[in-house]
Amino acid sequence: MRNTTLLILVCLAAISFESVAQSSGSKSDLPYTKEWLYGINFNTNGGLIGGLMFKYGTAINEKNFHVLSIEAVNVKNAKERRATIVASGRSWIPEKTNYLYAIRPVYGIEHIFFKKAREKGVQVSGLFGLGPSIGIVSPYMIEYEGRSVPYDPDIHQDFSRISGAGIFTDGLSKSKFEIGAASKASLFFEFGTGNRSVAGFEVGMTVDYYGNKIGLMNKVPGENLYSAGFITFYYGLRR
Repeated sequence: MRNTTLLILVCLAAISFESVAQSSGSKSDLPYTKEWLYGINFNTNGGLIGGLMFKYGTAINEKNFHVLSIEAVNVKNAKERRATIVASGRSWIPEKTNYLYAIRPVYGIEHIFFKKAREKGVQVSGLFGLGPSIGIVSPYMIEYEGRSVPYDPDIHQDFSRISGAGIFTDGLSKSKFEIGAASKASLFFEFGTGNRSVAGFEVGMTVDYYGNKIGLMNKVPGENLYSAGFITFYYGLRR
């Protein structure tokens, strides 16, 4: 799966930069030269709602854009399973040791494959981007004997003393940062009846690589590489 993801990313990168080199035209051919998009992300590592996205684009020529985007997403281990504690009626995730939040400031090139008609239709474009990945690793908190504490599998072995997940914000002050690299390849599908507002969805893949292995669960080896498929629903403005 990871090898396939990396191969697709490399292929889309080559297509994106080749498209820029071969394109002709100028900014004057476009009804807009700048765009601002906001989106909600759903990904295979993030649970119900994966995170948020902001994207700013400026035209290079008729079919290509410089893109600066920032994403903040939650990264989970595929083996996480939420359990309910009968005595308290609350839930927690057994053996989870850390949260991982990835913040990705990414620069990329977006190429328009199919333009939207002036008043209606669908526009399809492809994006490839690279940038740093700032990983925020925060301890998973549990409520143990009435106190909110980081889960430690060596100490908290008696699950009957755990009444549920702890207070999330208590772990933020204990967070540490991991710096890595991020890559992203995606397709944008835009719908709408005009050129000043834009709505649609983005579908693609991301890869985060960190220098140190990050462990998210007890007895599950930490990893350097986290890849995910995603879909983002977005809305924005142009001028």
